[in-house]
Amino acid sequence: AYVFPGQGSQRPGMGRRWYDSVPAYRAEVERCAAVFAELTGQSPLDYLLDDQFAAPGDASDDARTVQPALFTQMAGLAAVWRSFGVAPAVTIGHSQGEVAAAYVSGRITLADAVRVIALRARAADGLGAGDYAMAVLATDRETCEDLVARCAGWAQVSAVNSPGMHAISGDRESVQSIVDTCAARDVFARMIPVRYPAHTGLINGLRDELCTGIGRELSSLTFSDSDIACLGAALGGPLTPEQPVDQYWFWNLRNTVRFDKAM
Repeated sequence: AYVFPGQGSQRPGMGRRWYDSVPAYRAEVERCAAVFAELTGQSPLDYLLDDQFAAPGDASDDARTVQPALFTQMAGLAAVWRSFGVAPAVTIGHSQGEVAAAYVSGRITLADAVRVIALRARAADGLGAGDYAMAVLATDRETCEDLVARCAGWAQVSAVNSPGMHAISGDRESVQSIVDTCAARDVFARMIPVRYPAHTGLINGLRDELCTGIGRELSSLTFSDSDIACLGAALGGPLTPEQPVDQYWFWNLRNTVRFDKAM
């Protein structure tokens, strides 16, 4: 299986060593970058290849910068494994990683994957007016929900990664207070570099923008058949041709991530 992560693990320059040393990686990321440049006017290569990358407003956390770079990194690494003779029987995606999983499995084209990433990132950055944050907690579901319930501000459980690992999203002050509470209890908790409240009810306000944009811009509103299975965390199950593509990518951003079910 190839497993594709969501946002939060990125860093500027994360593709440089692969780009310099593995031709299969270089060819694939250049192909992805060309499509991003054609369809969005921006290339992810600056972030991928420059460990000194910086832009006004701390662009390292900006979804329109980070998400294209992460998608391109994932596609490039998939090409590396294939060049070594390790092809996937199944792909599994976590949050944003579902787009790469769908592309690598052959469920969507590269151009449509780029369009989904661009629309998704633009919508996410549109929520950036608030001061939001995400964090990962090494707790069970009941403990995580109890921490959220006792928090004075707004936060929600946003991802179920495993029985003992969850993520939360909400107001930055609220999320930080929960992280601090965990630290005081000697429980692992860490803020992750995401500046919008992914996988919460607040995303409902983006439904029309996302669904309309996807319906207008994608070349196909049906997932293709493929010999490679693709499992997504939006529903915790397989992507199939019967699912509505425009609704699915909205669910992908709004629904609680059920990576545990996908696994």
